[in-house]
Amino acid sequence: MNIILKEMDWSLISMIASIILVVIIILLYIIQRAIQKRTGQFKEDKNIVYKRRLEKISQKINTGKTLSEINKLAREYFEEAFGIDTLLDYSEIKIKLNNKTECKKFCELMVSAKYSGKNVDKKQVKVLITLLGNIIKNNPIKNPRKK
Repeated sequence: MNIILKEMDWSLISMIASIILVVIIILLYIIQRAIQKRTGQFKEDKNIVYKRRLEKISQKINTGKTLSEINKLAREYFEEAFGIDTLLDYSEIKIKLNNKTECKKFCELMVSAKYSGKNVDKKQVKVLITLLGNIIKNNPIKNPRKK
C-alpha cells in the first residue's frame, strides 16, 4: 500500500509541476508581448503605415493643408526608403532619385506646387497623392532606416 501511495504522490507532483510550468511559460509570453509593445519593438510594417497615412490624407482634401501633409509624408518616406535627407528641396531629391521615373515626376510637381506662387487645385493634389501612392507601392521599405 505504501508503494502505491508513493507512486501516486510522484505522478501527482509531476502533473502539478507540469501545469505550473505551462502557466509560467504563458505568463512570460504575455509579459514579453506587453514589453515589446511598450518599447516599440513590435512595430507594424512601415509600408502599411505610409499607405494608411496617405489614404487618410486623400479622404480630406484641403489644398493648402493637404499639400503640407503630402510634403511631410513624402519627405519621411524618402528618408526611410532611400536615405534622402528631409532638409533637401525637391529639385535636389529629384537629382538623387534620377533613376526612378515616378519619383522624378512627383518631385517636379511638388516644386511646381510649392514654389510657383500659383494656387494648387484639388486635381493637382489628387495627382500628387496618386503618384506618392504609386511610389510607396512600387518601392517598399525593406529595411527601415534608424533615425
